[in-house]
Amino acid sequence: MVPLSGHLARFGRVCLCLFGLLWAATAQTQALSPEVSRGLSWLQSQVQLDGTLANEGTSIATALQNRAEAAQTFKTLSALPANLTDVIASETEDNTEYLARRIVSLTLAGRDASALVTVLSARQNPDGGFGGGPGYDSNALDTAWALIAFKSANAIAPLSPALGYLGLAQASDGSYSAPVRPDIETTAVAVLALRAHASEFSTIAQIQRAVTYLLAQQSPARQWSDSPFLTATAYEAIHDFVALEPTGSTVKTYLISRQAAEGSWDNGDPFSTALALRALRLSGTAPANPTLAIVRGKVVDGQSGFALDGVIATLTGAANPAREPHLPDCSSSATFLPAPTTFSFRSASTERSRPLRRSLRGRPSNSASCR
Repeated sequence: MVPLSGHLARFGRVCLCLFGLLWAATAQTQALSPEVSRGLSWLQSQVQLDGTLANEGTSIATALQNRAEAAQTFKTLSALPANLTDVIASETEDNTEYLARRIVSLTLAGRDASALVTVLSARQNPDGGFGGGPGYDSNALDTAWALIAFKSANAIAPLSPALGYLGLAQASDGSYSAPVRPDIETTAVAVLALRAHASEFSTIAQIQRAVTYLLAQQSPARQWSDSPFLTATAYEAIHDFVALEPTGSTVKTYLISRQAAEGSWDNGDPFSTALALRALRLSGTAPANPTLAIVRGKVVDGQSGFALDGVIATLTGAANPAREPHLPDCSSSATFLPAPTTFSFRSASTERSRPLRRSLRGRPSNSASCR
C-alpha cells in the first residue's frame, strides 16, 4: 500500500472530496439554475464508457478522488451512472481515504459495502483514531473520513472513540491538521464528519469552533484562497451552521465568476467542477443544522381528515416562540426550524365558520409531524 501523503499530492497539494450526505435528496427536488445545468452537462460528458472521466489525468486530484466527487454530484443533482460506480468499486489501492470513498460511493449507488466497512473498522487504533492504513498513526483527516463512511453506510461501528479522538485533535483555534494537507481542507472534512453524527453525539462545540476557524480564513472577494475547489470545500462544511445570507450570495457570485463558458471550473477539471456544482447548489438551499429539531406538519379537521384553510400555526417552548405566517389554503403546511427541545404547538383557523383550535405537546428528536 502506498501511504496517502505520498500518493495523492498533485501540484504540491492534495484535494479532498466532501460529501453532503444529508441534503442531496432535498436538492434533487429543486430546479437547477442555468449555471448548475451547464456544469452538470459538462460533467456528464466526462464519463467514458469504462466509467473513467475524460479529464481526470490532468486534474489537481487523483483519479479516484475525481470519480468519487463526480459520483456524489451525480447522485445529488441527477443520476449516478452504473459504470462510474463500477470503476470506483474496482479500485485496488486501499489507503483509508480511498476505502472510505468507496464505501460512500457504493452506498450512494445502493450497493452492499459491508465487507469494506468491516475492513475499515479493523483499522481503528487504540486511541480511537484512524491512520492512512493499517499500522499508521492516527490523524484527524483519516479519522474524519472513516466517520463519514460509517455514517453513509449506517454501519454499526466504534463511533464514540473516533469522535473522542477528533475532539482531542482539534487545535485551540478550532482547526484540524493532517500531514501535508492544508488545514482548511482537513478542518472542512472534520466538520462534515462531526456534522454527520451530530444528532446522536454531542459534537456541536467542536463544530462551532471549526466553523469559526473556517470563517476567519474567508475573504470577501477571494473567498477561500481564491480557489474554486477550496471555496466549495469550505462552504459545504459551514453551510448548515451559518445564516444563508450573505455567505450564500458571496460564494455564488465567486463561483459563477470562475465558471468557464462550457460549464467547468479550474480549466476543465472534473474534481473542482463536481465540488463547485454542489456548493453552487447549496448557496440557494436553506441551512439545516442537525443539532436542532424540525417540527413540520399540516393542520387537518379531526373528523373529516381534510386539511384546513386559513390556519395560523404557533410553536412555543424553551426557545423564542416561532409563528408560521398565515397558511392560506389546504395545500400549505407549517415548518419550524429550529424547534425548541420541548414544544407546544397551537393552530387556529382564521375563518369565522371554523373557530377550530388544536394543541399538541411533544419532544422532537430530529423531526416531528403534527396532524
